[in-house]
Amino acid sequence: MAKRKTRKAPPKTGIAAAPYTTFNDLNNYLRTETDRKDVAGVIRTQIRQDFAGDELKLMLNAPDYFYHFNALPATVILWKQQNLPMPKGYDYDTVMKTFYEELKEGAERKAIESAKPTDRLIKTPHELMKEKTERFMAEVEYVVDQYPNQPKFNMYNEMTLVSLAAVSARTVFDYYERILDELRELVEKKTPDLVEAYSHLNVKERKAYYEFIHELVSDAKKYILAKKATRAIRTPRVKTADRQVSKLQYAKTSDEFKLTSINPMSIVGSMRLYVFNTKTRTVSEYLTQSSKGFQMKGTTLQGWDKERSRQTRLRKPEEGLNMIQTKTPTAIGKWWTTLTTKTNPCNGRINNDTILLRVFDR
Repeated sequence: MAKRKTRKAPPKTGIAAAPYTTFNDLNNYLRTETDRKDVAGVIRTQIRQDFAGDELKLMLNAPDYFYHFNALPATVILWKQQNLPMPKGYDYDTVMKTFYEELKEGAERKAIESAKPTDRLIKTPHELMKEKTERFMAEVEYVVDQYPNQPKFNMYNEMTLVSLAAVSARTVFDYYERILDELRELVEKKTPDLVEAYSHLNVKERKAYYEFIHELVSDAKKYILAKKATRAIRTPRVKTADRQVSKLQYAKTSDEFKLTSINPMSIVGSMRLYVFNTKTRTVSEYLTQSSKGFQMKGTTLQGWDKERSRQTRLRKPEEGLNMIQTKTPTAIGKWWTTLTTKTNPCNGRINNDTILLRVFDR
């Protein structure tokens, strides 16, 4: 008799594959690995159990981002369903009460807006971008409000995950930079008004909160620089630029240093190039005296000045990379003279460990 074949059960995905090893593991999974619709489904199911009648209709009619971008309520719901003890700093009733209050306010605001007469139904690109920015800001604010018991959050990764526009990222950066300036004054100058405003935090907690906001601002700035680096080139500098760089091997991104390479076509015809080797932490500055600018042949940079070009190893990569990505060639030159590491000649080679940082026309 032939042996009966057994079929393996298909692998679990979505909510069914959620990890319950720790509360933060579950929260991070819902934030980054799960479809937003699945998160919304968990929240809406709980709402149907907690409300009825007209109140239920209202609570299910809030803007979509309340359901799709609030992983914490979904986390406490699923955690409670498994009869697991809530971790320190989290209380099911408190989290859901806060969420329901915000949800109700959003639903009522939406109902008022919907009742207003309008001449058009199609939203402009500006309005759509504004809504996406507000949704992202609401998610960040939700995390900040949980401090010091906030879930693990990486601003750079979250912006990348939702493909946030550079304009929206700048709005987020500007908002939290103002808060950072206020906290810096609190920590360094201990201004009486600010000390009173933050009296619920002791000195150690104020410094920790400052570092938390500083990391959010720093990651937002790195994301803006990354978006700027990948900005589309309207027209190539020379007609054959795409062919010149077709075989170029370089690192498109670096998760370790949170960097993104510029479009390699912008190298052709430029007069100054900065690159960074993520493996050796070496930054190189290439200059050319050719009126045609740089040219590329395979993985080798052509037309660079061997006497004036230079490279050095960065002891503080974050500080040095920020300088090169944001300052003028003159400012970069002055900064270079302050480095204590040895300056060496370049070799003109670009490989898979090389991030293309920036180019100049002078």
